[in-house]
Amino acid sequence: EEMLACEVPEGDLYYNAIRRRDTIEFDAALRTRTERAIQAVRHLIETNTVPPAEYTRKCRNCPLINLCVPKGTGRSRDPGTYVNRSLDISLSRADNDQ
Repeated sequence: EEMLACEVPEGDLYYNAIRRRDTIEFDAALRTRTERAIQAVRHLIETNTVPPAEYTRKCRNCPLINLCVPKGTGRSRDPGTYVNRSLDISLSRADNDQ
């Protein structure tokens, strides 16, 4: 919107795994939530922390589950611990595949 100086009232999200498309209205509430999320991510970057990976029902259909590894990395907020645990899980999976 800012780059093209035009209003974008809605957009579509397509979920490839379940072949479903949802149209999302870009209203003031969504814009506010988006700005808050951006601020929260900036805070995580500035404080060198990561949010804890928590496994929920939604994780089953997430294409990033093998990168996030929510079941094995625990609730650590330290990036080094998270990366080391994720790497250990990935390496053990690779060893099991051979």
